[in-house]
Amino acid sequence: HSQFHPWFGVLLVLGRQPDETAFDSEVARTMERQPRMRQRIGVRGLGIGLPEWRDVGNVDIRYHVRRLRLQPDADLASALGAIAVITALPMDRGRPLWECYLLGPLVGGRTLCLFKFHGALIDSVDPADLVAVLAADAKKRSPRRARPGSNGTLRSTSALLAREGMLETWRIAKGAAV
Repeated sequence: HSQFHPWFGVLLVLGRQPDETAFDSEVARTMERQPRMRQRIGVRGLGIGLPEWRDVGNVDIRYHVRRLRLQPDADLASALGAIAVITALPMDRGRPLWECYLLGPLVGGRTLCLFKFHGALIDSVDPADLVAVLAADAKKRSPRRARPGSNGTLRSTSALLAREGMLETWRIAKGAAV
């Protein structure tokens, strides 16, 4: 295997730590909408020919969604140092080629969320679905419903995240999703 490990990702700064059960459930629902998140790359026979996508029976969400506890009141710079190490690590090709890391707590109760994908998934994973994972968690915690705006999902998601103290997340992710 080559030492080059192409990947792309979405890095979000969350206003708070998401609820673990709700977050994992939303990631599982996202996997249902994104088939490549449930597949791995396999080779045929003697390794001759092009690789192919193969379905994985049960995807172990505990493997793919990892929670890393930082030193109390860690700052953004130290969290980004941890992310630099994470991004340098190759992915296990025997599993679906994506990982999610939640790092916190940061100063002010914030959490970093990194979705990391192998380059082979670049045309098949929609970053907007990843933001929806976080918006769904915020919606469950919010007693009010957001009013859809002229562009429906984008405006209502933005309003919901603002109420939940997660607007910084939406601004970062919105730029990545366009």
